[in-house]
Amino acid sequence: MRIGFAIRSFSGVCVALVAALATSACSGTPSSVGLPSFSSTASIHVAGSELAPSSVEFFAGISPNSTPRGMAKGPNGDMWFTESQGNQIARITPTGSVKQFSGLAAGATPENIVEGPDGNLWFTELNAEKIGRITAHGTITEFPILTPNGGPNDIAVGPDGNFWFTEINTNVIGRMSTTGALTEFSAGITANAAPRDITVGPDGALWFTEVNANQIARITTSGVVTEFSVGISPSAGVADIVTGPDGNLWFTENNTNIVARITAAGIVTEFAAFTSPGQPGSLAVAEGLLWYTDKLGNRIGRMSARGAAGQVAVPYPGVTISDVVLGPHGDLWITDSVGNGIIHVTE
Repeated sequence: MRIGFAIRSFSGVCVALVAALATSACSGTPSSVGLPSFSSTASIHVAGSELAPSSVEFFAGISPNSTPRGMAKGPNGDMWFTESQGNQIARITPTGSVKQFSGLAAGATPENIVEGPDGNLWFTELNAEKIGRITAHGTITEFPILTPNGGPNDIAVGPDGNFWFTEINTNVIGRMSTTGALTEFSAGITANAAPRDITVGPDGALWFTEVNANQIARITTSGVVTEFSVGISPSAGVADIVTGPDGNLWFTENNTNIVARITAAGIVTEFAAFTSPGQPGSLAVAEGLLWYTDKLGNRIGRMSARGAAGQVAVPYPGVTISDVVLGPHGDLWITDSVGNGIIHVTE
């Protein structure tokens, strides 16, 4: 494992290192504090939230070149993740012990994963055209989707207790019960929109990104779709979407270095994600802040609900961050798809 962490601040955001290191003055220009590569009880205060100055990357127990991708919190305090090239589902404990489970269809390419209301983990199989279920003991069951070549990508649990997932290849949103009963919706979705990521909104509907149509869309649990495009930068590359700490929806724009907010009425406001060119991707909410990945800069960004942004360096060579997820103790877990590891950012 590797240990180390760094904090960077900008736009007048103050960074104070307490205990082992002296406090430095705040300014409106970028500043950074590098921390030694060992565990410490010193605290870093960033825009009102507190982080421990350490992160750990785990590699042991993960098959070579397995490409960790999506991640979710499990029912017993462990984290679960997909291995898209290893064609496996894996579980990791807070101390980094990994157990892998096989049994998926050949070439399934598991992508994203979520904890279900039944206590199992459910995941998408991009190339096998299936939704998978795995129990805490590792028993896997697969359910085929209805539309051929659908490309199930992201998955979320809806307010109705069903699983809602995107089919990025065929312009479809799917709904599946815990027994595998399936309904698919396509009416109202722009042709070739490529629905990508999906989340539950504060209004009881599901919200999803349409990467090709450059839109954000809303679907009710009865299947009524509304699309929004006004205020989104051209060719933005809309990616992940979550409900933010302010009760609005927030989404990332891969191509424009932007994290944006959209209200339930469809009003969009865009905010710069990083001080230098970046590719904001996955989103998570922790400590009242939005956290997002950057595949270009090996860093994690964080933003307040008012759009004040900062960034946390991930000082590991060869890292390509795929997903960032809130853990059971307010900590962050990150999948490193190229480094083939799991990063744990502790508090």
